[in-house]
Amino acid sequence: MITQNRTVLRDLMDCMEKLEARIMQLQNKALFAISFALLLSVTAPLGSVQVANAYVPSERRVPWRASKGWDWPMFHHDLLHSGYTNSFGPTSNTLLWSVKTGNTGGRADYSPAVSHGRVYTGSTAGKIYCFDALTGRTLWSFQTGGAVISCPTVQQGKVYVGSSDGNIYCLKAAKGTLIWKFSTGGPVGSSPSLYKGRIYVGSMDGNLYCLNARTGQKIWSYNTGPIYHSSAAISDGRVYIIGSYLYCLNAKSGELIWKDTTVTDGNASPMLSDGFVYAGFSLPGWGRLDCLNAVTGVRIWSFTPGAAVCSTPAIANGKVYFGSCDNKMYCVDANTGNEVWSYWAGSYEIRSSPAIARGLVYFIDHNLDGLNGKVYCLDATSGAVVWSYVTLSEGGWSSPAVAKGIVFVGAGDWFYAIGTRRGAHV
Repeated sequence: MITQNRTVLRDLMDCMEKLEARIMQLQNKALFAISFALLLSVTAPLGSVQVANAYVPSERRVPWRASKGWDWPMFHHDLLHSGYTNSFGPTSNTLLWSVKTGNTGGRADYSPAVSHGRVYTGSTAGKIYCFDALTGRTLWSFQTGGAVISCPTVQQGKVYVGSSDGNIYCLKAAKGTLIWKFSTGGPVGSSPSLYKGRIYVGSMDGNLYCLNARTGQKIWSYNTGPIYHSSAAISDGRVYIIGSYLYCLNAKSGELIWKDTTVTDGNASPMLSDGFVYAGFSLPGWGRLDCLNAVTGVRIWSFTPGAAVCSTPAIANGKVYFGSCDNKMYCVDANTGNEVWSYWAGSYEIRSSPAIARGLVYFIDHNLDGLNGKVYCLDATSGAVVWSYVTLSEGGWSSPAVAKGIVFVGAGDWFYAIGTRRGAHV
């Protein structure tokens, strides 16, 4: 027995020695590869092909690698319009960079998308911008024929966005070159939603369009009445959007499943969570946030703030967050609609759709008297102010995007990135 144990022990030690030798061999190969790359980067002459560039970050290759849950590739983050990200957000109001788009470049009041280290946003001068997320450097811009108030959707190397010239554009995300465009009968303020190879987007001509994402060919359209800013939320083969009413359509065929005719004039977008649809409405002199059964359209509860709800709600940890033109940001219980807290922004209305990141709520206010607006960060549990940042304009109604510890938001003539480079590399 002792002899057998010694034999087993000896065999085990031999295996460990071989494993250690193999590890050393792999380490040496890795060190050689790195050293060789560094050598090429130093010795390669100008104009030659530098293999080392595949490893060394540059201004054109941002040291930012996308991973699931870290990008913000469309309006309100995802197809549910949850407004929630697993990424962390900035805990201080440190300005990383800002870009002035005003004067010749137009106002940048509208909502950005973030993907693969780039920020995409539109302007009232008809431009679609692509910025380096860490430096704010303009990588490219594309000129449309009207104001771009639609939030871009960035998926699979393409940018989909609407314009007030009535067109829906598909561009190459890398260079901004046109792939296709589709003409509707009215301005497009709705943000495109990509689902199973199809683009869903509304137009002020009164139709929701379903297009082939690759070719731009129309698959179907449905008359909803004018769609001003609402964007389609999609789940389980159903499309939800606010036109003249709140509609639920079959995503494949475009057939009506149900509609809620009790309210009209919605500028916000629906939000989906756990079998419910949450939607805000703007009514003459007042507004309302509704929670409905997403399958049947039966109303579960309603919350009535002091003014119109133009803000798309966000959801996190059983709480719904939304802004109102009564100058308040609200937090209500997702199951009951009971108010948890509210924050009053003084004389500033809140049309911005909030972004939620790890217990923090981000939004921007808007002052009608021309005073400087603010970007806010609130504690999601208590509503207490964590920080605020005073912009150089009256604020706006841009819905922030949060990615890699940075908040991206437009305000009047300026576009801002608030956060730090250190956070972006975590």
